[in-house]
Amino acid sequence: MTVVLVVASVAAASAVLAWLGFQVPPRPLRPTGPSSQVGEVVLQTDLPSAVARHHRAVGATGPLVPRVDTLVLWGRARMKRHPLPWMPVTFWSEHRVGWSGLQELAVTWYRLPILRGRDSYVDGRGEMLMGRQLITGHEIDQGENLFLWAELVLVPSVLATRPGVRWEPVGEDSARLRVPFGAGEDEMVFRFDPNSGLIQEGRAMRYQSVGGTKVGWRIGYHHWRRFDAGLFPSRFTVTWEDRGRPWFVLDVDGVSVNVPVSEQLTSGTAGAK
Repeated sequence: MTVVLVVASVAAASAVLAWLGFQVPPRPLRPTGPSSQVGEVVLQTDLPSAVARHHRAVGATGPLVPRVDTLVLWGRARMKRHPLPWMPVTFWSEHRVGWSGLQELAVTWYRLPILRGRDSYVDGRGEMLMGRQLITGHEIDQGENLFLWAELVLVPSVLATRPGVRWEPVGEDSARLRVPFGAGEDEMVFRFDPNSGLIQEGRAMRYQSVGGTKVGWRIGYHHWRRFDAGLFPSRFTVTWEDRGRPWFVLDVDGVSVNVPVSEQLTSGTAGAK
């Protein structure tokens, strides 16, 4: 009996120590270089009223707005994948604006990276890599393209630098963004705060898995504040609507624009103008 109690106590203590390791937030990532200016572009003036209010709220009063060729966003997050507990994550996202994107994550335990992942959308193809498992397919292409535009919606100049992107009115405080996808297009519907004018939420139908069907997907934009690159959300939440609650909560540590990004994003047709 004593041996059983000792073994049970050790197992319980080990479980607690393992759980505690996931309660320790990761260290901040090293910031990229400061943002720079690369000129201005002209935006069209016939935007839906909700979009025009959002642009004014972030300082893009137009018709001339700062050109953004690259965007880098980084922070620390919490991720929930059943049956695991909430796990701390570092998050790094970079874009060749309008064309390609790359996100790198690392799950940490007592601040040590124990599992790394990478999502990318380059030359119209998406990839998800978690550990040694690489996932590709049309469904991944669609999901990665939507995630790319969920961040690029924060860059007004992309409307002038990426052909095929356009806004359509939906309501007084909402609008639909149509974006290129393969030989066609995809869409997200955004809701704007009626008081501040800033984006509150984006919704789309997105594949949840390869071989599966599309599911409602929602991303929230919270706690806007001023970063080096301008006014951006300091928190994002990501939710599959069939699950009801966010499974990914990202707190932003920094945002920079017009800084160097990975060569993978700037080679080939990914950097086409």
